[in-house]
Amino acid sequence: MRLFCIADSGSVLGFRLSGIETMEVRTARDAEEAFKVAFSSEGVGILVITRKAADLVRDKVNAMIYTQEVPLVLEVPSLGDKPGAESADDLLKGAIGISL
Repeated sequence: MRLFCIADSGSVLGFRLSGIETMEVRTARDAEEAFKVAFSSEGVGILVITRKAADLVRDKVNAMIYTQEVPLVLEVPSLGDKPGAESADDLLKGAIGISL
C-alpha cells in the first residue's frame, strides 16, 4: 500500500522531498485529472490532498472523504494555512453522526 498526494504549488515540494508520489494542481481541471490518476494507480491506499487543492474540487473531495474506503482520503493543511480548520471530531460527526 502506498501514499499518493495531490497538492497545491506551495505545498508540493515538501511531499516530493519526503518521497511521496505527488501531483501538483493549480486548477479544477488539474485536480480532476489528479484524482483520475490516483484512483487508477494500483496500490494507492492513502490519498493525501492539501486544503488548497481540495478547495478546487470541494464537493468531490467531501464525497470521497465520507464514502470512499480505499484509498482513504486524508485532507491536510496547505503550506501557510492558519489554524481553525475542521477538527477530527467535526469530521467524525459529519461522517458517522457521533461526537467523541
